[in-house]
Amino acid sequence: QGLEKIKVERPKVEISDADVDRMIDTLRKQRTTWNEVERESQKDDRVVISFDGKIGGESFEGGATEGMPVVLGAGSMLSEFEDNLLGVKAGEEKVFNVTFPEDYHGAAVAGKTAEFTVKVDSVSEPVLPEINEEFAKSFGVDSGDVEQLRTDIRDNMQRELDSAVSSGVTNQIMDGLLENNKFDLPNAMVDEEIERLRQATMEDMKRSGNQNLPDMPASIFEDQARRRISLGLMVGEIVKSNEIKMDQEKFDEEIKSIAATYEQSDAVERAYREKPELRQGIEAVVIENQVVDYLLDKVDVTDIEKGFYDVVQSRV
Repeated sequence: QGLEKIKVERPKVEISDADVDRMIDTLRKQRTTWNEVERESQKDDRVVISFDGKIGGESFEGGATEGMPVVLGAGSMLSEFEDNLLGVKAGEEKVFNVTFPEDYHGAAVAGKTAEFTVKVDSVSEPVLPEINEEFAKSFGVDSGDVEQLRTDIRDNMQRELDSAVSSGVTNQIMDGLLENNKFDLPNAMVDEEIERLRQATMEDMKRSGNQNLPDMPASIFEDQARRRISLGLMVGEIVKSNEIKMDQEKFDEEIKSIAATYEQSDAVERAYREKPELRQGIEAVVIENQVVDYLLDKVDVTDIEKGFYDVVQSRV
């Protein structure tokens, strides 16, 4: 119901050569090496420091350390602290004050001013790898062909872009369906979904090594549970009433797209085809995408020109 009221903004994006260049620069920065220098430090340099901080003459937790690398401008430290590390040399010692923000995550020091005594162990400048045969090979291009590397990077960017656009459009349509179709849900169904979400969350936390599981009341999961059930019922009804059958070609494309992001792509593709739980997950995604394609013809869609990074960084 109310499909014509649903408004969707769909990004239209062309990946430019400049976008690919920016991605290559990002990859180069990931392979940065460091060359020690004797000059004064400047933005983007890495300084290795040892420091001791005191508040009111007293040491505080986390206020002292040795041999800490800080890349100037990376934002790993408070900006006031980093600013004081500009223009220093190896072997230099410097004393300066830093005021912690009122909303600082360390409650014990929030809003307070600390005096830091900092010794500069070393100053290094970044050295980026050249874009050459060796660089291309390090990213899986066996031939070392830089143009092939650019092609591979563009293909990966296109997959990421397609995923971001699809996800954004799907979310807008699903939000519209929920907004225009309100109906009551059986409490038992909601409770069952809440418990399923709770168990899944606990399993994820265990896998990540968290053994001290917090108490998670039902209220944390209720909104998500209601959304999932409501959308599941509506999508199911659209599939049934319009006799939407899973498109095998789209299923194959989805699996190949996922497998392409792995080095052992053939093994990953086989796993998705042969393992029932993986196959069912892909089938559900494909059918949902087909429902979205069906609904796109019914809702109010506006195409908007956007840049690659605007879309993938915001996941519009």
